[in-house]
Amino acid sequence: MGPGPRRHILIAAQRASDFAEMRRAAEALSGRGHSITFLFRPQDGAAEESRRVVQELARLQRSGVCQALELEDQDPPRPVRAEAREAESRTEAPARAHTSGGRWERAGQRARSLLRSHPLLFRIARCTLSPMLSTAVAIVDYRRRLTRYRELVQRVRPEVIVLPEDVVGPFAPLLIRAGHDNGVPSLVLPYTMANQQEAYTSLRGHRAHQLDGANAIAGWIFPDWVLRREGRALIRLPAPHVLGHAVTRVAPPDPWMMNSGFANRIAVENEAMKDYYRRSGLPESKLQVVGSISDDHLARFIARREDERARLAGELGLQLQDRILLVGGCPDQLAVAPGFAFPGYEEMVAHLVRCLEPLRGHYTLLMRPHPNFTRLVELFEDQGVRCCLADTARLVGLADAYLAFASATLRWAIAVGIPCVNYDAFHYGYDDYREVESVLHATEPKELEAAAVRLDPTHPGFAALERACRLEAPRWGTLDGRSAARVEALIQTLCHEKPVRRTSAW
Repeated sequence: MGPGPRRHILIAAQRASDFAEMRRAAEALSGRGHSITFLFRPQDGAAEESRRVVQELARLQRSGVCQALELEDQDPPRPVRAEAREAESRTEAPARAHTSGGRWERAGQRARSLLRSHPLLFRIARCTLSPMLSTAVAIVDYRRRLTRYRELVQRVRPEVIVLPEDVVGPFAPLLIRAGHDNGVPSLVLPYTMANQQEAYTSLRGHRAHQLDGANAIAGWIFPDWVLRREGRALIRLPAPHVLGHAVTRVAPPDPWMMNSGFANRIAVENEAMKDYYRRSGLPESKLQVVGSISDDHLARFIARREDERARLAGELGLQLQDRILLVGGCPDQLAVAPGFAFPGYEEMVAHLVRCLEPLRGHYTLLMRPHPNFTRLVELFEDQGVRCCLADTARLVGLADAYLAFASATLRWAIAVGIPCVNYDAFHYGYDDYREVESVLHATEPKELEAAAVRLDPTHPGFAALERACRLEAPRWGTLDGRSAARVEALIQTLCHEKPVRRTSAW
């Protein structure tokens, strides 16, 4: 099905990295004549990044890309009125905690304060009342959020809901359910790849996910939420959240697998990603290969490569060499990473730049920080590496080599056909790109040094690396510039499918 009626689309995001990808979708679909409402839910602990997203959303509304904005906080999601948009964008408001329960949470805090003043009562309550209170707060919060999202869908009246991921928590599952309760289908436009292994590895160091206390009880009642590997067991979310999912009936069949829930379709970027999801257990009936909006951006930048490189050089005030080596930043992961070979980020950045130093004769070094962790900019610039906040897809499309930290953006570089280094500095051990011969892998400092040597165009193995790039590229991207049209056609198909089915199809 090709272009059809003008649709009203609700696009949702809850992180700066989500927004970076969903913005592309909003611009592309708005440019094809559709009406866009954007829902943004600021995430706990990311006040600065959330503030920048709110500012950018206000600019998108002024430019006509979005007809309306919805900014969620502790109060019901509200429209951003024209007279308030500028004030909103200038406000340094902290991101709200994703488990906030409003007055219930404040009451809980007062109760805990009282109990701490009586040590014996506190010890008893810590084992009994505290878990019960946390569970009650979470259940109330999940029910209230579901009600909010139902009211939002009824007020906004979208014809389809588009999300970057369907992952457990108090956002995507509840929003998808609210849409289904009002006959509105949902579409996931994934911008990353993650399976059960990645969820387990990223959570195994978190105290809140250990299978003890209330978590052990929740795991016994709801065994699908428990994953056992390496001789230990973890629960996907703390017990109160598990109960919140159960009470609102939004728990997916496999809480450990991203996108395993009730979204009506998953718009898969390429055949490699489809195979990855299929191996991870997602039902093929929900997977449809359409490419991605990012693929269209890559195709456009590649087609105008010389002009775009000249424009980038002008923006940066640099004389670019014939080759560009792009370094993609990472989110801050030190608190939860399984391992890290350095005392801190300063030492890691210094070592990375030392490894790349011999390549300066062949490449211009550029660094693009992760949207959720821009502090790395000053560390790289202190080492003499120029940083750039331009669109990552644009930079990858103009680069000749790419180094990233176990990032989903590596798939763009594979699709473009340039050599990559997958630097697993945090020791996650993900196997997403293990079979891709154009990707060099490094975990330890010595491995990074060896990988950097392979990027030297004069190295004897560089020609073989380039041949591998050409062979791998077609499976990892559809660079015909027509992905937005295919995404639009999939949206039209979903809007025509009545009644809207609510099924995980497992």
